[in-house]
Amino acid sequence: MKWTDHLKEQGYDLINGPIRSHQLRQLWIKDWNSEPQLYYQDIDHAFTSSVSLSIKQDPTLSLHSTRDDEYAFNIGITFLDQILESIGLGSLKLSMIFNKGKKISIKYEHAESQSIPVGEIANYLSLADFKHPNPVLLRNANRNDVIVITGIVSASQIQMELESNIKVKPEMMTKLNKMASGHLQFTNAKENKIKMTSAGKTIFPVAVQAHRIQFSKGVFRGLKLVTDRDMF
Repeated sequence: MKWTDHLKEQGYDLINGPIRSHQLRQLWIKDWNSEPQLYYQDIDHAFTSSVSLSIKQDPTLSLHSTRDDEYAFNIGITFLDQILESIGLGSLKLSMIFNKGKKISIKYEHAESQSIPVGEIANYLSLADFKHPNPVLLRNANRNDVIVITGIVSASQIQMELESNIKVKPEMMTKLNKMASGHLQFTNAKENKIKMTSAGKTIFPVAVQAHRIQFSKGVFRGLKLVTDRDMF
């Protein structure tokens, strides 16, 4: 089974956008007509509860060798720009440099997971009260618009290979490496291919597990696993 399929079986979805500030215990807000937004940096900032939340590691979600996702060129270059933006290299705009090509492959290395047992989150919320009187939070909770981050898979390195329809000239490689400022190294794989490898200095989220908090008339009713179709 592919690693990505295993992630989905465990309720994780790959993060496809440039926002990669996800952390365990965060609360996000998401109604059905808008993009998700960070709501509270920590669940304890909104709720108070006698239940302590623990953090677990799942070795079956870890990855200590590469996995390779291959994309059609225009889809891949769009995704690639988003990834570069998320690690602080949005100014590269590779889609403006390479507007035609064949395919793009992306590999993550040294990925590890952290999660909070869903049962602990449910117990926490069952015994919880708001930190302080908060009519806005109550309204959003009763609308089931509040989402809690329960799992994160992070990687320390990313490798990307771009196959273009044009010959990659040495001066272009020099320019790209200068723009990357040591955060990313560009090398020639072939005359029409470039390979990009991150320096491994930054750990960034690759996939996320999240649950929608379900309230009714101010009473916690349960948690519902969120998929990438209605969250990320």
